Amino acid sequence: MSVLRSPIFPEEALTCTLALDSDGDALMPNLPEIATAKNSALEIYIVPTEDTLFVQGFKPAEYELRPPCLLRGLLVVRVLRSTRIRSIVLKFSGILQTNWPEGIPPKRNVYEETKDLVQHSWPFFQLKSGHQGQDAHIYLSSSLTPVNSFTDLHSGMLPGTDKNGVFAPGDYVYNFEHLVPALSPETVEATFGSVNYFLEATISRQGTFKPVLRGKLPITLIRVPLEISDGENEPIVIKRDWEDFLRYEIVVSSKAVVLDTYLPMSLTFIPLNGKVALHRIRVFITEECCYYCQGKKVRRSEPSRKFLLLEHKASMLQSLLCKDGRIADDATDSTIEVLPRELEFQMFVPCTINKKFNFQIHPDTAIENIQCTHWIKICLRLLKPNPQARSKRKHFEITIDSPIHLYSPLASRNNTLLPVYEREQEFLPHATNIGYAEMDTDVHLDSNLYEP
Repeated sequence: MSVLRSPIFPEEALTCTLALDSDGDALMPNLPEIATAKNSALEIYIVPTEDTLFVQGFKPAEYELRPPCLLRGLLVVRVLRSTRIRSIVLKFSGILQTNWPEGIPPKRNVYEETKDLVQHSWPFFQLKSGHQGQDAHIYLSSSLTPVNSFTDLHSGMLPGTDKNGVFAPGDYVYNFEHLVPALSPETVEATFGSVNYFLEATISRQGTFKPVLRGKLPITLIRVPLEISDGENEPIVIKRDWEDFLRYEIVVSSKAVVLDTYLPMSLTFIPLNGKVALHRIRVFITEECCYYCQGKKVRRSEPSRKFLLLEHKASMLQSLLCKDGRIADDATDSTIEVLPRELEFQMFVPCTINKKFNFQIHPDTAIENIQCTHWIKICLRLLKPNPQARSKRKHFEITIDSPIHLYSPLASRNNTLLPVYEREQEFLPHATNIGYAEMDTDVHLDSNLYEP
C-alpha cells in the first residue's frame, strides 16, 4: 500500500486519512480543534510546522552572517458545500510599532509609528487573472467515491474545481514556506512598543454580498545567543574589600539566564575585623527600556523597574557571619566567634511577576527602536562599630551591580539544541573547590520570593 509522506511534518504530527485513490492512504497533519476562521460554507486551518522560530545573535556582527530560519506549513481550506471562490491568498506579515502617548515631537499630533518588517504573499488561487496559482498540493474529497487525488505542483486545474471557480466539497491542502533572515527583529511585547508576526489567510467568494473570510495566526520569533558564544557560560566574579572590616567574593554562575529558570549564586565573606556583622542580603533585577522613532532622532525612556527576587536575612539582633548567629551587645565583647562564611543560592528568575495583572519581565532585545537591558543588583546590609559610641553600631548598605542578559523562556536548551544521540559518560570524577578550613557552606532555597 503506497503512503503519501509529508516533507515538512514529522510522522507523530500526522494522521492517516481515507485514500484519495483506491491504492493507498494519505498522511495529513493533525488539524486544530478550532478553525482559524470559518463560516457556513468554508473553514480555514493555518497549520505551521513550527509555531516558534529561532534566530541567533544579539549584535549585528553576530546575526548578519547567520543563515535564515524557515517558516513552513500548510493551509487547509475545508469546503463544506460547493462554493464559488474568487481568490485564496495567504500572507505573512511583520509589524514594528512604537506608541507615544504625548505625541511625537515637534508637532505632537502623531501618537504612534508603524514600520512594516516583512510582507510576503502566496496567491494560491486567482480567478480574475486566469492564474490558478499552485493549486492544492493534496485534495481530499468529502464524497465516498474515490477520485484521482494527488496533483502535481504544475498540473493545472484541480479535480475539485472548474473554470468558473466552483470548489467541490472536500479539503484543499496548500504547502507554503518562506525564509526569515536572521537580522529580523524578534517578537516583543513592551509597554510602549511591540513587534508581531502573523500569517493571514483570505478567501474571497464570488458575489456582491459575500463577505470575505479572513483568519489570522500569530507567529513567534525568538532570539537566542550564538551556539559558540561563551557569554552564556562565563560567570560574574566580583572581589572587593569593604574598608578594613570585610572581604567578600560574589560569583554568579552566568552572565546570561533564561527566564523561568534558576540562577546559581555563591557569596563568600571573610571578616577582617571580628566586630562586623552581616544582617541581610537582597538580590534585585533592574530593567530599563528605551524607545526610538524617526530614525532614532526621538527617544523615550521608561522609569527603571526594580524586581526583588531573593532576600536572606538573619533574625533580630543576629548576624549571618557569627557562628551562633548572635551580635555582641558590647563592641568589646571578645566571646563572639566570627568565621568565614559561604552562602549558596539558587535564585529563581521568573518571567511573570504578577499573574493577575500579567506583569512580566521583558527579555533583552536586539532591536534599534525598542531596547531592553537588565542589571543584577546585590545589596548587603552591614553593621560595624561606632567609634564615637562603642555600645552602638552603624548600619551601612552596600550595592554591587553588574549587567546581565535575560532570554525568553522559549530560548531554553530543550528548544534550541539537538537531542543527544550518544550515551553520556557515567560518574566521572569532578573537581572540587578547596575553600577555607573553617568555612561554613550553606545552600538556601527558601530565600526565593518566587517559585516555578
